[in-house]
Amino acid sequence: ANQTIMSTHVFVSAVVAAPADKVWAEIRDFTHPAKLFSTVETATMDDGASPTSVGHVRTVTWKNTAVRKHRLLEVSDAKRSISWELQPSGDEVVSVVSAAQTTVSVK
Repeated sequence: ANQTIMSTHVFVSAVVAAPADKVWAEIRDFTHPAKLFSTVETATMDDGASPTSVGHVRTVTWKNTAVRKHRLLEVSDAKRSISWELQPSGDEVVSVVSAAQTTVSVK
């Protein structure tokens, strides 16, 4: 059987008027959405995990009541980079060929 593999990558860049060390200190905490985005109600680590525990999941609840879960994939202080992936919820159709992964780097 022939399969077509497609890939889409989106890159976004922003400049924050603050020292990189201060920005990284906020971003490396995986519960940062609740502190940085007014549209987020809460961002908590499941199972009481540390907010830098790779492999663990956070639950983000938006003020519009949407809930999303993300698994922490990497936290690198050396690269000032953090990566996570969206976890499927019970009401989503999951495809083996689709995934949402986010990486934030502070330079």
